Amino acid sequence: MKVASPQREAPRASAVDVARRTAFEVVRQVRRGRTWEQAWERRGRAVASGSLDRRFAMELASGVVRLRARLDFVLQRHCKRALAELQPDVLDVLRLGAYQLLEMDRVRDGAAVHATVELAKSVSPRATALVNAVLRALLRAARDIEFPAPERDPRSHLVTAGSHPEWIVDRWLRRFGAEETLHLCAYNNRRPRLSLRVNRQRATATQVRERLPEALSGFWSADVVRAPEHGWEQVRPLLESGWVSVQDESAVLVTEEASPRSGEVWLDLAAAPGGKACHLAERVGDAGRVLAYDVGAHKVQRIRDNAVRLALENIVAAEGNALEIETPSADGVLLDAPCSGLGVLSRRPDARWRKRPGDLERLAELQLRLLESARRRVTPGGVLLYSVCSFEPEETTGVVERFMAANPELALESGQAPEALRYAPGILYFFPQRHDVDGGFVARWRVGSRAR
Repeated sequence: MKVASPQREAPRASAVDVARRTAFEVVRQVRRGRTWEQAWERRGRAVASGSLDRRFAMELASGVVRLRARLDFVLQRHCKRALAELQPDVLDVLRLGAYQLLEMDRVRDGAAVHATVELAKSVSPRATALVNAVLRALLRAARDIEFPAPERDPRSHLVTAGSHPEWIVDRWLRRFGAEETLHLCAYNNRRPRLSLRVNRQRATATQVRERLPEALSGFWSADVVRAPEHGWEQVRPLLESGWVSVQDESAVLVTEEASPRSGEVWLDLAAAPGGKACHLAERVGDAGRVLAYDVGAHKVQRIRDNAVRLALENIVAAEGNALEIETPSADGVLLDAPCSGLGVLSRRPDARWRKRPGDLERLAELQLRLLESARRRVTPGGVLLYSVCSFEPEETTGVVERFMAANPELALESGQAPEALRYAPGILYFFPQRHDVDGGFVARWRVGSRAR
């Protein structure tokens, strides 16, 4: 069944229109090894910012990457050759066509087939007849597509219709059961919600909602406004004026759990693009300071750009590896550690296909080392905060248990986040299927006077 597309109408099909060509180039770049962010930054420039073509290209490319397994399941039933035998570029073209036919309700079927065939001509002329035949067969049978039934075979349903890798489905079925896993995968497959954090120094949540008809309050934080689905043009001036930042509610809750106080000094050791660092800076005020570090000049520049947009003069951003840099001690240290990102698959359409089971153990070792480094930078009596955008045990409670076994003098202590999200004292879990926010985890410690 098609779902509502974010654009008012699809771009008119031309020989090879810029939106579909851009979507193809992005999908091809992802297949060749670039991340979604890299591919879109590299190829998305071909379409004008804020234009219908840009919105269409992003929806088409991200949807094809996200729902790759669902599309392949359907295409294979209408292609006489095994999909693995097709040229990769041709398979990408077929996926683009299938997504328009099956998932984009505002694209006319005839226009989708015609435009995809024209794209095939420019990519691989000899495959034009095959693309045309497969898409027309798919169009004739669109109402008769049957996936494995979720009631009888939830695993097969989630791998095909749910478009998630087998290893992820298996571990979530063991942990959450079939019903919750169905809801979790559905969350990952929907378009990410546009969530805004209000800059208290510039505006109130009430003022922001007044500027955004149909906006909703956050579910868990008074500083969050959930923008309407088609509200980007109304949001843009609020971003440019520094009233708001784009940030999911779960990320906002990380800083709320940190509970920084006015005048404090905080370190953010893996800060790019700067959302949490800026939120900390808003909370500690002009009398406080935030030192934000990350690896790579382009990442540091993103932090600085965000600070300028929000008129925050109390942030200092610099390059630095959290395992090696020399920093002053601080009242609080935030480590938003590198992780699998399995809690934010809705925002990273390619991530589910990139990750492997061994990544979790490998990342847990790095997270533990980074956490030890962060602890040494906390002033006695200060706060240490660990967060990841994952809810997998290896990266969350597993890291915490190992860290506390090596540091028994530290005490977990709860901050100011809502108690309904609390797993244990000082520990928060965010589950998309339960809390309707991106997945994540937070642990908060009070570092006593015996800390090294």
